[in-house]
Amino acid sequence: MAEINQEAVNTTTEHDTQATNQAETADSVETKEVSQDEISSLRVELAKMKRLSDKNASEAAEWKKKYRSTQSEKEVLDAEKAEQQAKRDAELADLKRYKLVSEYKDSYIQNGYPIDLAKQAAEALADNDNEMLFKIENQVFESRLKAEKAEWMKSMPDANIGNGSSASITKEQFDSMSLQERTKIYREDPETYNRLVGNK
Repeated sequence: MAEINQEAVNTTTEHDTQATNQAETADSVETKEVSQDEISSLRVELAKMKRLSDKNASEAAEWKKKYRSTQSEKEVLDAEKAEQQAKRDAELADLKRYKLVSEYKDSYIQNGYPIDLAKQAAEALADNDNEMLFKIENQVFESRLKAEKAEWMKSMPDANIGNGSSASITKEQFDSMSLQERTKIYREDPETYNRLVGNK
């Protein structure tokens, strides 16, 4: 019984392989200047391949039918149960993956990821695609870094150095300056720096 089924599969596979090779050959024809004769011959080839494909499909169906007829009733029921179980297993795996992706996505959204990147990261994590996951995390990190830098630049007070003289800087302005600004005052006007620091 198994030999009959295997012969049907082998015959079908050989015919499908031939049809595929012929289709690839037809696809590789350059489309530069194709004459009407070439187009009609390609259509004939395509029709032949379609007939061959249909023939292979019907032969496979016949072999399956013959194989089923040689099986006992119990074997037929067992085969149907196995097919149904395989279908249920596939559906269960899809549902588990969907649930896992949904949980990961919610977690990424709670961590501040944009929705589209959260979904991509969740799918990459569920599929164990570390390369994609690191790429997405790096993208989120870079965008956060840019946003924080822009916010920092907005909140940074303007240095009121005036017309080049640092003598007009108040103690409060000096205290709110960055280390670079204080260093600049120290280099340009050490006397004012000492006054503001209280060393004098």
